[in-house]
Amino acid sequence: MIVERRNRLEERHKVAACRRDCRITAITQQITRRRREILTPTLKQALECELSALHLTHIPLRLANRGDLGSSLIEIALSTQQRIANNSDVLSEGEQRGLALACFLAELNEVGRDLGIIMDDPVSSLDYSRMESVAGRLAQEVASGRQVIAFTHSILFHDMLSSAARRAGVACHEEWMTSLGDDRFGIIDNARKPWHVKPVTERLTEIDQAARALKDAGYDRSDEKFRGDVTTLCTQMRTTWERIVEEILFNKTIQRFRPEIMTQRLKAACFDTKTIILLSSRA
Repeated sequence: MIVERRNRLEERHKVAACRRDCRITAITQQITRRRREILTPTLKQALECELSALHLTHIPLRLANRGDLGSSLIEIALSTQQRIANNSDVLSEGEQRGLALACFLAELNEVGRDLGIIMDDPVSSLDYSRMESVAGRLAQEVASGRQVIAFTHSILFHDMLSSAARRAGVACHEEWMTSLGDDRFGIIDNARKPWHVKPVTERLTEIDQAARALKDAGYDRSDEKFRGDVTTLCTQMRTTWERIVEEILFNKTIQRFRPEIMTQRLKAACFDTKTIILLSSRA
């Protein structure tokens, strides 16, 4: 009995020693200490730059440190006098999205330029100025050697990205996706671009096709079943006329969704009244 009791106590002592040696508190503390020395200063500086670029310097922020089970974590917290459980309790949806983008862009400095990034609708809930800032930052990342793929539902942001890429002198390739309906996946189909981005020639072709389809269907102005098709056709004709003024008359000097005014394009603007009248009658 005495020997058995001794063996049990010895085993318990060895287990306790193993537990002490395997505790990760010291590991967590060491990781946190090294991160504060090596990573935190550069991350803080990068975050400050990104907040300035996205017009978010009015938000009082601080980097909070937290260790958990061998992991050292950094949290973005509001530096306010009153304790706040969640940033979402104070920040608007747009500010939260902008802050998340700023943190993401700040961390990119640590992963190297040889890794690309994919962003899904990054400007949701952002206002015009911040959308433009995000487009500019993504163009800068491309100019520095990083490949950027961005998905967006916003025609405005699409044009902002195109303009930012053009100003930065980097390549910009676009693909258009369309829904197949019935909860099926969308497909890449450049033949079905949104109406807003189609040039005048494509619009006029579609208008002609729609007008012929109405005629072939036995269009009768007194028949209510044609109201929807006629309304759509009239709307397309009106927006196409506006696009003619923008694209042909003023030679894209001023374009919708684009902030630039390219005054040099006025030299090739259309002043041929016969051509204008012809296009008008066709539309």
